[in-house]
Amino acid sequence: MIAQRWQQLADRLDGLSLRERALVFAAALAVLFGLWFNLVLGPMESTGEAMDRRAEALRQQLEQLNERSRLVAERLARDPNRTLEQEKARLQSRLAEVDEALRERTGAYVGPDQMARLLQELLSDGRGLRLVALENTGPRRVRLTGEAQDAMLPIYRHGVVLEFEGSFGEVVSYLNAVKELPWRFLWKRLEYEVTAYPRARVILELETLSAEEDWIGA
Repeated sequence: MIAQRWQQLADRLDGLSLRERALVFAAALAVLFGLWFNLVLGPMESTGEAMDRRAEALRQQLEQLNERSRLVAERLARDPNRTLEQEKARLQSRLAEVDEALRERTGAYVGPDQMARLLQELLSDGRGLRLVALENTGPRRVRLTGEAQDAMLPIYRHGVVLEFEGSFGEVVSYLNAVKELPWRFLWKRLEYEVTAYPRARVILELETLSAEEDWIGA
């Protein structure tokens, strides 16, 4: 039964013109690409967003600890005693722990000064892709609620948008290579459009997190 249906499908394709066949194959590739993105890169995007939320929570905790430390310092100035000294020491120790946790989380992402260069080198690494445009979109400070945005360790989002052309296999090979890099990225946007079968135009937007405000490639 399955073999019969495949044969019927093949007969229908044989009856199409060359242009109609190209349109059918282009549509099929677009569907396959969408499935691949949802199954492979979708979970990575969710993980990046979860880490982003965790970094924001840590910064909010850091702000709260800063405020508690300030209040303890004020009390200590008015009424110095051993209990307040011990509480201040504990707060300072906790502040250092949270600060280090934030630095570790942002350190898992590729550095802004390396991001564009790495992506461009992978693009030209014998995969047959052609770079059309490369644009920086950052930096943007991660905005928090209340006074948390004034914490001692600000975090910035740095972005890059690549536009390139290639076949379906070449594009998938490149995206897999990006996924296998030892650094993390925030996957913001991926557009795939068949322009002239089998070639397609791809727009890829990625972001990284950093405690540095310098522009990518600066």
